[in-house]
Amino acid sequence: MFNKIFFYAFTLLFFQLINAQVNFGDLKTEFSNLSLSVGYGYNSPSIYTSTLRENIDEADVRHCLIKNNFCDENTNSLLSTCPVGEQFSFRLGNSNNGSQSEKMSFTFKINSDNIKGLLYYKYALVLQKSLIDTLSTHQSKFRVLIYLNNELLVEPIEINANSNSQKLNTYEQQPNRHIKWKDWSVEYIDLSKFSINDQLRIDFETYDCAVGQSFGYAYLFPGYLDQAIKSY
Repeated sequence: MFNKIFFYAFTLLFFQLINAQVNFGDLKTEFSNLSLSVGYGYNSPSIYTSTLRENIDEADVRHCLIKNNFCDENTNSLLSTCPVGEQFSFRLGNSNNGSQSEKMSFTFKINSDNIKGLLYYKYALVLQKSLIDTLSTHQSKFRVLIYLNNELLVEPIEINANSNSQKLNTYEQQPNRHIKWKDWSVEYIDLSKFSINDQLRIDFETYDCAVGQSFGYAYLFPGYLDQAIKSY
């Protein structure tokens, strides 16, 4: 039910981007706003933008709302752009290289109606592996940062094209073009561990490689469940 409410509210209001934020209204169990940022040169994306496009498959689109599910050609068409059972997703980043970075931030206010619930995010990754500079610290990457009342809650989660612990799939499009990709996964946050009036913010970031020759992007689907089924 929440997914339908969230989808409806978002499609009505995402055109009203002001100062790079989308207000979702006063529904008690949804994200209060969405903020978008970009960056360059393998730096943290800190330049606010209001450009969020819909169903655009052009390589230079950096923040996109996808409402028509299709298969990603950079994974040999094995990855769906929307998770199973869902009608939309966000794409963060693109398949255009150039050492770009992007951020998408979702804010959630905890109250008496949602504190027993569960916040979650589904994500899938497409990371081109740099064969020029093979250092993990220079590879295309995906980061998740979770803040509680503007303070970092836990260590940032980072997955790069060299990550061995994530069981990334490999697609060799060409001899010098290796794509590492991760199928849809889900992470949960148990809201009962927090207090009423606490505010959670989840920042998702994507980075091309430091050299600027390999791209990185992600698909995202945030949501809320009425009852916690898995601890954070």
